[in-house]
Amino acid sequence: MKKAVFKSKGLIGIILGALLIIGCLQITGLKAAGRINPNTPITITAKIAENDQSIFAQEFDGKLQIRLYKIADIGETGKATIEAGFEDIDLGILDQNPSPEDIIDNIVAVAEPIAKDMEDYTTIEINREDGESEKTVTMPEGAGIYLYVPQPAADRRYTYTFTSYILYAPTSTYIMTGQGSDQWQYDVEFTIKSEAEQAYGDLAITKTLDTFNKSLGKASFVYKVTATLDNEVVLNNVYSIDFDKAGSKTRTIKDLPASAVVTVEEIYTGASYEAVGNEIVSGLVIKPGDTVTANFENDYNGNLISGGISAENQFTVDENGNLIWTDKDGNPKEQLHMEPAETFR
Repeated sequence: MKKAVFKSKGLIGIILGALLIIGCLQITGLKAAGRINPNTPITITAKIAENDQSIFAQEFDGKLQIRLYKIADIGETGKATIEAGFEDIDLGILDQNPSPEDIIDNIVAVAEPIAKDMEDYTTIEINREDGESEKTVTMPEGAGIYLYVPQPAADRRYTYTFTSYILYAPTSTYIMTGQGSDQWQYDVEFTIKSEAEQAYGDLAITKTLDTFNKSLGKASFVYKVTATLDNEVVLNNVYSIDFDKAGSKTRTIKDLPASAVVTVEEIYTGASYEAVGNEIVSGLVIKPGDTVTANFENDYNGNLISGGISAENQFTVDENGNLIWTDKDGNPKEQLHMEPAETFR
């Protein structure tokens, strides 16, 4: 095994000093303490800060899982012995007054890919559905350097990622605050740091044409799609589906924001085809990474009027590429934007 020997107080001060820099605190000096008892169980608490105003802290109502890996064992004199599998980590960076970024680049970034394929870890699970803001586990193997890796999470609207980092256990009041007792405390904790990103899903418009009259040529069907999120319109667009024979076709609109509420209205069917069932599908909710479907069905009604848009002359395109929906006399009803389906992010 690769071994590294540190003065115990120097090592602890560097690691926890880096952690506390993130929390806007600074360690300026340490005083000597007694030996570490390497056989004393360590309790580790993962918590969400009470004043955390992040989207994750305020809105996530699922389960967050955090994996704990012991990457080094700490003896009573502060000697660190790298655990099997993590031999590529060089703890020497901890003797160089590292910044949090240094620790992330030189320890976390090396350890995390290794840990990803390991089955030997302890899981902390915080159940936000039950209102939990913290959870504690006991590590019977005692003192050491631990890597904690919160697992990505998602809800109805967002995907969440988290900062992985290391912690040194045990600690002391003096190390954490710069004053007070230097007696070793075998109960340690860390705070979750999260980032939220809007998730996206897809909408599929599926049209079934029961009967097609070849003599009328191409049959075009037009759908107006409106999506709202937080009472704001995030999409107001039209899409067409063309047929040259009976059957079913699907038009997929990609990357709509998750939790958006969608209404799909069939606004044009041609004079020779009529709706069978719904002409409006409303209340569809976009789900992260999933596809919701609006189904429509039409059939030939016996008329001999061509079903193409140009023949009906109910849609014209202006100089900006916008589709103008007109009545039978050519008077504009509404301007509908024809942007590509890939431009919703």
